[in-house]
Amino acid sequence: MEGRTCRCGHVMDLKTSWTDANLGRRFFVCDQKGDRCRCFVWYDPPICDRSKVVIPGLLRSTRRLEDEISTLQADNRRLAAENIQLEATNTSFESDNITLQAENRRLQAVDGNLRAAKRRQAQNQTSAAGSNRSSIFFAIILLLGVWVFMY
Repeated sequence: MEGRTCRCGHVMDLKTSWTDANLGRRFFVCDQKGDRCRCFVWYDPPICDRSKVVIPGLLRSTRRLEDEISTLQADNRRLAAENIQLEATNTSFESDNITLQAENRRLQAVDGNLRAAKRRQAQNQTSAAGSNRSSIFFAIILLLGVWVFMY
């Protein structure tokens, strides 16, 4: 493809049309800035009528898929950020769980000590009750002996 020169002497740029009627068709346009001479020449031949129908549909599908990709990428970034937050929360919960397990073991030990103390107390009360009965029995016998001895 050789460079073209406009009738005003400037080099012409090769551009691509994105209109529905000439989709993808390339053309030369003058690169003069400001007061353009508006020189315009088609580079590609006209597209067939079928292409004028098919290509816009393909472009719409492509744009829709690109939009969907953008949406999915945004969702992926959001989910990745949520995942980081959930991992931090999970780490915190794991730390709390370790602390609670240690506290649970300590409380189970205290509970075991309390149960043992209650068993000892119950045994002591049983022994004390038996000892009290013996003491009362001994006191009654002693009183009976004193009473018999006095009369």
